[in-house]
Amino acid sequence: MSQEPIAERRANPRLPVNLSARIPANDMTSPIECAVVSLSRHGARLEPLPPRALPPAFDLSIDVRAKTYRARVVWREGGLAGVAFDSDDAEKWGPENENDDAMARIRRSLRFGVRESSNE
Repeated sequence: MSQEPIAERRANPRLPVNLSARIPANDMTSPIECAVVSLSRHGARLEPLPPRALPPAFDLSIDVRAKTYRARVVWREGGLAGVAFDSDDAEKWGPENENDDAMARIRRSLRFGVRESSNE
């Protein structure tokens, strides 16, 4: 018996990516290095490196963007965590914004399988 595929419930598509990111240090923690495994306009799937618990809310700095976004954890599974961006930050990120140079670099790297430098 075959199973029906699970319907995508996201309003914005998730892009598979492999981006470096970090959660900057605060008074209680040291910096946390992460890999962004997938990305949508409103959130991301993160893999902390090495695996560890993430705080419930934090600033996320995505290296290729050279900007920081406010995020909160919405799910955890194994070594992965799903985060939602605050609505103001989601509007700044917007993968569907074709004028965004960083997103264009990400799309090119996905299409050609090459990781481009963030200082173009």
